[in-house]
Amino acid sequence: MMRCLGYIALCAASVLAASSASLAQIPGRRTLALRSERGAIDWCTVSVPESVVLGTTVDVRIAYRDAPPGTRFIVSLEFWKADGTSVAEQAAGVKHPDVEGDGEVSVPVSVPLLPDAGAARVVLRVAGGERAGTCWSDRFPVRDPGSAYRKWRNSVSFNKSWIRIDTLPLHKMLTEGEKVDLAVDYFLHPDEQFERTTVLVELLGPRVPRAGAPEPVTFANTAHLYFSAHRAEIQPGRGTVRFTVTVPRSVWKTSLLFRVRFVDGKGEPWPWDARATARYARKGGFFELETDVPGNLFTYSEQTRFFLHLKETVEPGEKKTVRYRVYDTTGREVLSGQAQFTVEAKGQRVPLLLRLSGRGTFFLQVEVDGWEKRETTFCRIPDIARITGGRQTQFGMTVHRGNCLGRSAETVFRIARRLGMTACRSFTEWSGLEPAPGEFAWSQWDPLFDAGRRNGMQMVVCIYDPPAWALKRGEPVGYRMFDGDIEAFRQLVAEFTRRYRGKFWGWEWLNEITPGGTPDCVADYVGLVRAGVESARAVDPDVKSVLAGGLWPRSFRLDVLNAGAAALIDVLPIHYGNGSGILEARQDVASRGARPVRIWDNETSFEVIQWEKPGIEIVSEKRKSQWVLSQMVDELAAGAEKVFFFGGDGSPTGDFDYIFSDFSPTPAAATLAVLAAKLWNARPVGVITPASTQGLFHLFERDGTAVLVASRSVATGEEVSLYVGSRSVIVTDYQGNQRSVRTEKGVLTLHLEPLACFIEGADIDVLKANLVASVSVPVAGGKREPLGAAPHLCVPAGRPSEARLLLQNPYQRPISGTVKFDLPAGWVSSPAIDFSLPAGEERIVPVLLTAPDSASGMSEECGMTVSFRQSRLPAVKKPFRVSVVSPAYAGNLLTNGGFEESDGKTDGWSGSGAEVVSSEGLGIGLGRKVVRFQNAPQYVTLSQEVPLIGGVTYLYTTWVWNQGMQGGSNIVQRLRDGRTLTLYDVQVFTIGAATPYWQVVAARFKAPADLVSAGFSLVARGEGTAYFDNVRLTVFEGSDYAAEAVRVSSPPKIDGNLDDWDGASPIPLIGRNQLTIHHSGYRWTPVNLNAVCFLKWDDENLYAAVEVLDDVHSPSGDGEGVVGGDSVILAFDPTGRAPDASARSFAYYLSSQSPGGSGRHTLYRPAGRTGGRTAGHLARDSSVYDIAVVRNEGRTLYELRIPWSELSILPSAGRKFGFSVQVNDSDGEGLNACMNWGGGLSPAWTPGEFGIVTLTEKRR
Repeated sequence: MMRCLGYIALCAASVLAASSASLAQIPGRRTLALRSERGAIDWCTVSVPESVVLGTTVDVRIAYRDAPPGTRFIVSLEFWKADGTSVAEQAAGVKHPDVEGDGEVSVPVSVPLLPDAGAARVVLRVAGGERAGTCWSDRFPVRDPGSAYRKWRNSVSFNKSWIRIDTLPLHKMLTEGEKVDLAVDYFLHPDEQFERTTVLVELLGPRVPRAGAPEPVTFANTAHLYFSAHRAEIQPGRGTVRFTVTVPRSVWKTSLLFRVRFVDGKGEPWPWDARATARYARKGGFFELETDVPGNLFTYSEQTRFFLHLKETVEPGEKKTVRYRVYDTTGREVLSGQAQFTVEAKGQRVPLLLRLSGRGTFFLQVEVDGWEKRETTFCRIPDIARITGGRQTQFGMTVHRGNCLGRSAETVFRIARRLGMTACRSFTEWSGLEPAPGEFAWSQWDPLFDAGRRNGMQMVVCIYDPPAWALKRGEPVGYRMFDGDIEAFRQLVAEFTRRYRGKFWGWEWLNEITPGGTPDCVADYVGLVRAGVESARAVDPDVKSVLAGGLWPRSFRLDVLNAGAAALIDVLPIHYGNGSGILEARQDVASRGARPVRIWDNETSFEVIQWEKPGIEIVSEKRKSQWVLSQMVDELAAGAEKVFFFGGDGSPTGDFDYIFSDFSPTPAAATLAVLAAKLWNARPVGVITPASTQGLFHLFERDGTAVLVASRSVATGEEVSLYVGSRSVIVTDYQGNQRSVRTEKGVLTLHLEPLACFIEGADIDVLKANLVASVSVPVAGGKREPLGAAPHLCVPAGRPSEARLLLQNPYQRPISGTVKFDLPAGWVSSPAIDFSLPAGEERIVPVLLTAPDSASGMSEECGMTVSFRQSRLPAVKKPFRVSVVSPAYAGNLLTNGGFEESDGKTDGWSGSGAEVVSSEGLGIGLGRKVVRFQNAPQYVTLSQEVPLIGGVTYLYTTWVWNQGMQGGSNIVQRLRDGRTLTLYDVQVFTIGAATPYWQVVAARFKAPADLVSAGFSLVARGEGTAYFDNVRLTVFEGSDYAAEAVRVSSPPKIDGNLDDWDGASPIPLIGRNQLTIHHSGYRWTPVNLNAVCFLKWDDENLYAAVEVLDDVHSPSGDGEGVVGGDSVILAFDPTGRAPDASARSFAYYLSSQSPGGSGRHTLYRPAGRTGGRTAGHLARDSSVYDIAVVRNEGRTLYELRIPWSELSILPSAGRKFGFSVQVNDSDGEGLNACMNWGGGLSPAWTPGEFGIVTLTEKRR
């Protein structure tokens, strides 16, 4: 995530000493020991400032040692009165990123203005690892700032004043020791002054590793260098303060951060600030190394020529010897030499020609006798401009604080174009565009967008960080929706679009927001997107709209799409994803019937902090390059239109970027260039996984030839063989170095490693044979496993189970052949399957597998052989894995997920703070009981741990209704080696502080291969209530909608009375996130539309019941027209999501309208939704079906009996079929709205998106 752009609570007290520059050491801190119920804690201490004032922000530092991987700290403060009695409040817990090893982290905690509080203690909750638990410190005194200050601080909104930094003086390269005239414009409202107000300017350096930070260094173990602070007292009103700031001493890789903010009369900074950045160079020394190419990026055909740019300290007439050494990414010295030159004058450029044949990234050391040694990196890369002809590629990059780049923007974009990146995601602060109401800082932003247009960059404006004056309360909004001035936002978007029309491609509406920020964050965010789109397109109808990148968690993204965003966007971007994440995003937009929407990953990279690392270590670093060739390639293989690297404007530490702040490259730069060269104009074909190996080959086709990206998942590498059908191939490594490799009778054997290589020259027809047949299993995004991994099936012991064989013809001609399965002894499968496929055809063939009872609990490696009747095509072996489970594994894997088996206690669950209460008055479909959390200042949890099969994807869902409490879930994973890995709420699901009613949230959980068990924890915190019910965990079947139909011994009576239904396994149509509004004036409430569906079965029939709450029952129409009134749609896919599901699926319309004849209620099969059956009325005179519809006191009950013969489904326990249900609401005005479970019905008929129903013997 974009951590470097979030609001970071910086203070001088948080900065430690570093080796190259002085980090401020602020005296006056209080170090506190920690203890738990088990005794003293010896591996961790905390410290707080000597003076802690109520109503301010406290910098709590945690020093730790030997912390196991995955350790996370959650920090709170607990308070007492002066007389020792407890104050029943705590400062909100603050999470910190995972840590390990030795180190120290700084966590800002806001201290409330609590009446009579005289002391506090730190409460530290440790999550993850064997040290998980809660501990606390001794108490320490806290100081009341006074009643007048308390009253002011509680009442002030901090949104009437503003600050603006003039960044124009920062647009040039500054120099060490230079005096910079920094102008700060401000407006201070009289209501927002307490005693006096000061403008504080802090001059900070890069975030560098803390002293003693363990390797590899993470963001959590870095802190800003602290250079200086400048203050000026101001008076209310408008004014300008000028500060003379001295550029500090040069450090290893330089950058400056200017942070400006107001400070009140008690010395407490305001909650928001203004920021600007700058670059600077050292002043002293004898020479600098420079080139005539951007970023030291030489194409293969260009001479590698450096220059020694002599500085003022040189003496003309001196004769000097320059010595140089060049090292490649292996650390090997590949070139050395020396040359003589005569000093002529300062500013002289002494040429240094490096004659290299190797490719990729190099480290250069240059030393002049008697002067100094200088170092840098450079690359030799493909000529992307020649390969692409200057056209757009699939790749993009990122800039931050573009209003501060100035002249550097030209260099940044020239570097990007050299590497093959033609799009730019510009993080653009609203506060930087419009620091004061109606006053726009265009001159600061013009250089960025002018340079973008000159360099042919497709600019995407990611708008974020609203100014304080546009908010209800001036404070950092972080990764959330905000309560702000939407009309001001409209005006900003219009003015920006008008000024930069033709210079940018589109708008991205915020970044990585998560639930929260406003009481109705989904509706508010969609409202912001709509306002932005309308305002922008009123100026430029062609401007594009991009959903906020990386909406977390996925359930939140689905809610946003369903609430109307799908119709407002041209691009849906994910972040840090893989191919499965791209496929999942495509599924999400397709299931909502959206017009064609592009899928991007517009933020991806791998953090590598290399502050002051030796040059050889810098060029030897491979992790970032490995990310490029694994994640980005996998996403392109899945059909991502564009992938944006999270870097491009240079980082002093390397961090996520491909260049340093001095524009010298990292090895990832060369990797990006090679990738762009190899995959330019290439289309994805598929992923090949050879049998008996862990090799992975992503196959692309360019101009009729094959390009393979090959890797191995095991760190030690392995010899992998693949039939490629040619005598030799060209293998290119991650830096662009090529070699020819001969095959043995067309079989290529290579030593593959996780760091991928490119293979060209293989016979593409031969390679495509690997893609014809595969075992089809659902995939889930959000994890880092690539596409093409060997499929993993779960089958019940002792029962026939249906596997899905996917057959597809990737050729432009017919093919035919046979598929044979290789299973363990004692297993039974379908006989060999013959196939014949026309060009381009795709189909699903069901295959019956039966594992013996003795195999229960086992996981077996299986395979299949695909042979072809076309002699040119080789036989192909394909691996897959089968885990054999008890038949009870069908359905919900959690015990007592509906809490009906609880007698005032949470039977089957553990935790504190939860209680089982009656569901009376809380809604329908809840059974008799629900779980409630209430009024908990700290997180309270309810957990259940279950043994699970590793490598399998699960679907985890719950019903939730919360008011005033943050709610969500964590998952604690226990691995075979004893480690625990925790997924927190934004990685699972989180719902903000309020939902308008019950709603269903879902998460897809891909279990690690070495998983033993997992604990599923419902969590809540805050003042208010949070209800949970119907918590489910099932094997993921390709849909977020999963339900069970339970076998009955005696069939229910079809009479519109549900007393003979036990309420088990309710299918929810309950929440606004399932609602589609068709009429703009419709206002949804739970009593206006809300429903549950139930399914039962026996050997002859499927039984369906739907209970609908609707205050006005208004049926209308006849036949197909009944869905314009109050009605129900049931839809079935008997194919199990086969490619021809659209043709074979069918729907039933149910209505209380009389169909005529002897029928009382309408059961109708519409034309176009018949699945090859007859369309028309089915209950007019027929006795094949039974239907009843009864209206009673604000609710309508629908019951239906359907013979299995009508569904083309053979019933048996474990059988699955596609199913969706929709309830329609009219209120007498035509179709106003509908609620849907299962997808695929509204707004488009897409049976492949239906939910999955499993027939079970009993419920859990």
